[in-house]
Amino acid sequence: MVVALIYAHLGQMDTAFEWLTKGVDQYDQNATWMNLSPHFDIMRSDPRFAALVRKMGLEPMPLPKSQ
Repeated sequence: MVVALIYAHLGQMDTAFEWLTKGVDQYDQNATWMNLSPHFDIMRSDPRFAALVRKMGLEPMPLPKSQ
């Protein structure tokens, strides 16, 4: 999951989602928290993120509103 975040912050979103998908598919314990963690906000607007969250049986949380 950390590798996915590193790639996301480098702007390499395709690679980031490849790693995130691996984490979900391999039941990485950190994957269970990605829907709540603000660390993943950088990826949250991408439809692939919502698809992965739904794959885990959860409903995606919206992006936090800026103040």
